[in-house]
Amino acid sequence: MAVGLSHITAAVVLGAVFWGVTHGGIPTLTQTAGVKAAPFAPDTANSLWVTGWNIGMAGGSPLGGAVLDGAGAQALPWVASALLAASALTAVLARSDGFPPPSRVHARDEAA
Repeated sequence: MAVGLSHITAAVVLGAVFWGVTHGGIPTLTQTAGVKAAPFAPDTANSLWVTGWNIGMAGGSPLGGAVLDGAGAQALPWVASALLAASALTAVLARSDGFPPPSRVHARDEAA
């Protein structure tokens, strides 16, 4: 039994390390994307980013609680996967605005 638990513990630790390494920079990247998308209104972009981040954090708790209470723990990974897919789609669709090619950035800077 102890061997099985140590295997699970190692998987959990490995998963936590992977999550931290891959997602640790997301707040900085998304904030940078917002400022690049609105270079003439960086304060507004940052305000919108902070508001969106707080809504997401505050909304996750009741959503997770509702899913856990309604469908049970087995549904949590599916809901998280759906939210991740929506986030990935948003990032792909907004890529040209948030992370414009260098030529677009320079053209904007020269116009200012």
